[in-house]
Amino acid sequence: AIRQADLAIIVEGYMDVIACHQFGVTNAVASLGTALTPDQTRALLRHTYQVAIAYDGDTAGSLAALRGLDVLGDFGAQVRVVKFPQGLDPDEYLRKYGKDNFHRLVAESESLIEYKLFKAMENANIGSIEGKLKVTQAVLPDLEKIDSPVARESAVKIISTKLGLAEATILGELRKFSRQKGKFLQNKDRKTENRENNSVN
Repeated sequence: AIRQADLAIIVEGYMDVIACHQFGVTNAVASLGTALTPDQTRALLRHTYQVAIAYDGDTAGSLAALRGLDVLGDFGAQVRVVKFPQGLDPDEYLRKYGKDNFHRLVAESESLIEYKLFKAMENANIGSIEGKLKVTQAVLPDLEKIDSPVARESAVKIISTKLGLAEATILGELRKFSRQKGKFLQNKDRKTENRENNSVN
């Protein structure tokens, strides 16, 4: 079903995945825990690189979704996040609103960048320079992971609109972040090499 739909819907637990299959959402799987693991991700990506995370709408579900996004993003998956209203979980939502509305939520789900941006903005005053900087820095690691120039340009436009910053400013912060990351990795490699040389001597 996942291969046929070219989409995997990841839910948290037994009741959620059983409800999905009862209602005909047969491309749903459960991570059975709050954190998606690299081994689960490898198994999943043998079938599709399109993934929708449909965790519970409460705070714990949001935090688990963020961790899952990071793991999936590191493996190159195209990730989206389904947002349920009123703190509902997939089981409750399906029983209350049905399969068609569930599919609509999945179709309207947010991209990784949009979700990360939304969560970062919840904890920052974007009316201030410090707040804008904090939010921008929070999404730079995910922005850097985007290989497609078209997808990256689209993500930059979203960030620009939400924060009221020029696209050139965001791209400048991204270049600075990439340079600093490159220097950090070079220093790390150098330290590792020095340790290995000292152990040989």
